[in-house]
Amino acid sequence: KATLTVTGTTAPSKTYDGLNTATITGGTLVGAQNGDVITLTQAGTYASVNAGTGITIAMNDSVTGTNVSTNYTLVQPTVTGTISKATLTVAANNQSMIFGATVPTLTETVTGFVNGETSTVITGTPTATTLATNLSNAGTAVITASTSGLSATNYNFVTGTNGTLTINKATLTVTGTTAPSKTYDGLNTATIT
Repeated sequence: KATLTVTGTTAPSKTYDGLNTATITGGTLVGAQNGDVITLTQAGTYASVNAGTGITIAMNDSVTGTNVSTNYTLVQPTVTGTISKATLTVAANNQSMIFGATVPTLTETVTGFVNGETSTVITGTPTATTLATNLSNAGTAVITASTSGLSATNYNFVTGTNGTLTINKATLTVTGTTAPSKTYDGLNTATIT
């Protein structure tokens, strides 16, 4: 049998999606004899689903044409590809507190996971920050989103929206007021102590 080879296959590249699928293009068939019309169909899968470079592609090219299986042997090309990390967005959650109370634990929400993955693929705990303290005046303060300390095999992290810390007014109550008492004078005045 004559040998068919494939040249010029483009190294596939994609963003991490948790799958081993690869889009294979660019190959040209070499070795057809006597004007035989042979059609090349390219296919392949990544040997690893994880982000990285130089990942081996398990090639599965195929050829069709008259008497191809009888007269030809197809040699699969050697191809490597790249999977880039996907991006996760880290946003600060809104919180509230009362003036004078302890600043609540600040939390963040991470979005952008692919293929049904969750925060279990992240190392580290997302932690937002604020300049507010227990003695910050009533009103609002910014909760700043942060990606500090976060890592993942297949994801990069970007900072999303900041949150708002709403500081509500504290309530003052009065205790121990003495019940007023007086002799009738026709007036509604009272001495409060």
